[in-house]
Amino acid sequence: MAETQQTTLLQQWQTMKTQAESGELRMEADISDKLKARCHAYKTQLEQLLIMTDQLQYVEGFGGLRSAGYLRNKFANKAVADADSAANRLKTAIDIVSLMEETFELTARRLEETDQSTSSALGNAGV
Repeated sequence: MAETQQTTLLQQWQTMKTQAESGELRMEADISDKLKARCHAYKTQLEQLLIMTDQLQYVEGFGGLRSAGYLRNKFANKAVADADSAANRLKTAIDIVSLMEETFELTARRLEETDQSTSSALGNAGV
């Protein structure tokens, strides 16, 4: 996933979270619970992959030439140090999934709050 795609996804989920906070975006609790559970499982997988990226910085087998050293450093940086490294991409993906999880939590909570509010209003009206 390109960096711009990740940025776009992050922005889209931030917008949806704002919509959920304001009550514009709502969903049933059972659907929300299933989506949150899937997000949690996916986030756990991404976190495990992030831990494994530390091993990618130890690149060997390029030989003793000076150009081999440059290649070794290039691949090591691409794994963990560069702005678009595998580690940074995984961190952004974790941020996106965390935002999704928070959004799903809010959507169910807002729907429940609306239901309770409506129920109270009907009870007070004697319906």
